[in-house]
Amino acid sequence: MKCSFSKHTSFCLAALAAGLLSLPGLAQSRKTPILSADTSLNTRYNEYKPVVSPDGQKLFFGRSNHPSSAGGRGDRADAWVAVATTGDLFGNVQRLTSLINSPQADVVVGFTEDGRQLYLMRNDLQSTSKADAGLYLMPADGSGSPKPVSITYFFNKAKHQDITIAPDGQTMLIAMESYITHGLEDLYVSFRQQDGRWSEPMNLGQDINTPMQEMSAFLAADGRTLYFSSNRPGGQGSMDIWVSTRLDNSWKRWSNPQNLGAGINTPGAENYYFAPETGQWSYYTTTQNSEGFGDIRRVRKPETPKAPELEETPEVIVAQVPTEPQSAPIEQPTSPEPVQEAAPLEPAVTLRGQVRGKDGKQAFGKVLVRSIEHSFQDSVSASSSYSIALPEAGQYRLVAKAKGYLPVDTLVQLPNAVTQINFDLRPLTVGSTVRMENVMFQQSTAVLLEQSSTALDQVVQLLRENPGMEIMITGHTDNQGSSKANLKLSQDRVEAVRSYLLSRGIDAKRIQGKGFGGTRPVASNANPETRQLNRRVEFTILKQ
Repeated sequence: MKCSFSKHTSFCLAALAAGLLSLPGLAQSRKTPILSADTSLNTRYNEYKPVVSPDGQKLFFGRSNHPSSAGGRGDRADAWVAVATTGDLFGNVQRLTSLINSPQADVVVGFTEDGRQLYLMRNDLQSTSKADAGLYLMPADGSGSPKPVSITYFFNKAKHQDITIAPDGQTMLIAMESYITHGLEDLYVSFRQQDGRWSEPMNLGQDINTPMQEMSAFLAADGRTLYFSSNRPGGQGSMDIWVSTRLDNSWKRWSNPQNLGAGINTPGAENYYFAPETGQWSYYTTTQNSEGFGDIRRVRKPETPKAPELEETPEVIVAQVPTEPQSAPIEQPTSPEPVQEAAPLEPAVTLRGQVRGKDGKQAFGKVLVRSIEHSFQDSVSASSSYSIALPEAGQYRLVAKAKGYLPVDTLVQLPNAVTQINFDLRPLTVGSTVRMENVMFQQSTAVLLEQSSTALDQVVQLLRENPGMEIMITGHTDNQGSSKANLKLSQDRVEAVRSYLLSRGIDAKRIQGKGFGGTRPVASNANPETRQLNRRVEFTILKQ
């Protein structure tokens, strides 16, 4: 029987009161009850991302394409709230104020530890890549405006994105596709810093992430039990909810993820598992037997799996392969039978070097490594020096970045040997001019090629991380053809780049632009090889 409160309402409420639809642990029926007798909670529209306030009194969720949304029926999500009533139910459903909701996709993703402030994710879902997480912090009572939250070196190449703030208010789980991604969307973790910023997202590794999609993660109050959705093999349907336990403080070693089974998962899509600290219920969404695209369901909280003691984090972790036995269950009341661990990865290439500032100062940052020919990708911290093991020789993309310096992005061919590559980073100083590598246009036009987005998004990220920075974009051509046409083309290309940056939320007052045609060559125009060096777009830092 499906408990739909558009019909059979009285019978469903009576059955719940009598315990006829009780849900003992994870072995319950697939037909779990909806949360409230209020028919406005689950509707024919899409309801998703349930988040319960720390005091257990409010259930926040997203609702898509509702006619009352800030952007009308075309609005991909507005944030709504339901208030706790009697009998562990929620009712009095209302759309949140215009301070929270906008024509973009708006949804509450968590709270500060004291519950006084909430985190709001606001995103343009039409964008194919984002150098800004669209995360905001505001008073939970709606008394103030949202304030932007900065995530260091954030970059999402996928259209989909999800964020959840853990109950401790200090840990953030992100589903996105970035530089160090094992397949489609992967799960990343970020930590709140003392200054309110969040650390660079770190991939949770191959114990969790697969070539399939991993999304909508939730970290339980114990700080170790991870629930997430995935369409990996072994599930009940399209997207299923899985659970795993963190094994050490590296955040890259996890127990073998276990499917929560038919008590929750169905041939439909199950997402957004959320287990509040208070109460006896966990919440999630499903498209199975729903009132529309997705409905919110609840399930009695399972007992937290008995987790093994945290192991000491290895001093260096590079290119690890999973060592957890694939058949290990999530609960181990007794010691598991001995299993043969996977052999460690034998690196074919060792890449090492130094990351220095051209100003002579020590640069503390990251080196990101991604294979162009294979699936390998990883990152390593760099405090003056770095070292990383790579599995195969070949062409790699290397990105070195450090706070207060311009990033370096380069392609290199690495042999089967120890290779030394040093990075000298230019400090962010007024007057510095940077060539925008890999910003490309259709021939003789100002139409940006799609592959230019990566380079342009790096400029967006730079401006986001340095909110006081102002730049001048300049466009240049070679001297072939009409000088008047070249001048117009260079100006049009500057405007195309500027428009792209503005579309990513950069204030127009921070970006000036001017085209110079072929009047400022940096190389000879006598032959095609050097002429191409003159066809470029640059930016100069005007204010820091």
